[in-house]
Amino acid sequence: MRRLAIPLALVFSLMAAAQQPTARLEGQVTGITGEALSNATLRLQRTTSGPAAVRTAATDEAGNFVFENLETGRYILSAERAGYAPLKPGQVIALIAGQVLRDVAIKLTPHGVIAGKVADADSAPINKAKITAYRRAYVARHWQLDFVQETSTGVDGSFQIAGLAPGRYY
Repeated sequence: MRRLAIPLALVFSLMAAAQQPTARLEGQVTGITGEALSNATLRLQRTTSGPAAVRTAATDEAGNFVFENLETGRYILSAERAGYAPLKPGQVIALIAGQVLRDVAIKLTPHGVIAGKVADADSAPINKAKITAYRRAYVARHWQLDFVQETSTGVDGSFQIAGLAPGRYY
């Protein structure tokens, strides 16, 4: 009888742990103008003690996402999608057992593009001209220009620098 008591106690303790209520997180990812963003990747990282799990999810065609079976604790929720600036550092979310947190809204800002044409004084296109984008940054008590990205013009003098975070460039 004693041999049977130990395995039964173990089974009951495992069943009790498995039945702990968990939390659920639901929301939608949109662009800044309100359009739903499908195929966005969300990352939910636990910041409190316990399992240091990172969970990921993708949005559906309507921009909706769901994280299920979440342990109680604090998390950081971040999101990214091609063509948009990622949501960083992310939203801090605290969940408790049995909670269903709905309508979490995440808005992503589209990347910027700088495009144009380079021509000489006679309006003839300039091929292979180097175009560089800089951002102004305050470093060590003074302003400076930091390199961001560069490209060269094509045969027709056109250029494009894409994938830029919102802001002012020089």
